[in-house]
Amino acid sequence: MKPEAKLIAAALIGAGALIGAGLFWGLRASAPSPTQASAPPPVDDSSVQINVPTGPVSASRSEAPAVPTQHAPTDEAVRAAMAKQHATLRDKCWAPAKPNETASVRVRFLFQRGKQTALSVEDLAAYPSLSDCLRGALTPIEAPDGGGAVATQVSVRFP
Repeated sequence: MKPEAKLIAAALIGAGALIGAGLFWGLRASAPSPTQASAPPPVDDSSVQINVPTGPVSASRSEAPAVPTQHAPTDEAVRAAMAKQHATLRDKCWAPAKPNETASVRVRFLFQRGKQTALSVEDLAAYPSLSDCLRGALTPIEAPDGGGAVATQVSVRFP
């Protein structure tokens, strides 16, 4: 091979290598990292605290959605209703699960203008069927109108 041809081949190979390296490093910098591309990790909601503002919340069409507040008469109405339902819940849901043990389950309610709109029962890993049974067995609760969205939580102790 002639010396000029070797020089041209070396120049082309060197130029190709530089262009390839530039493309590799340039595109690598603009690509999302593997942690950005994957879904965010699940949130452990046992460590999440929700601070609920006190006082009535008004919700009109022009405002943002209402944030649930705490309302003492609603809290008392829920506690009274849960006390009335406790024996039924114990016999229907707790007795089939673990009659000789004790546990406490958190139940969260959301009310809109005194009507129950949502219910959440804490899942207990030791008693997987208990939460589903409680969700099905709890009867809707009516509470005093809190002037908007009202959230409350009660702890139900079994047995």
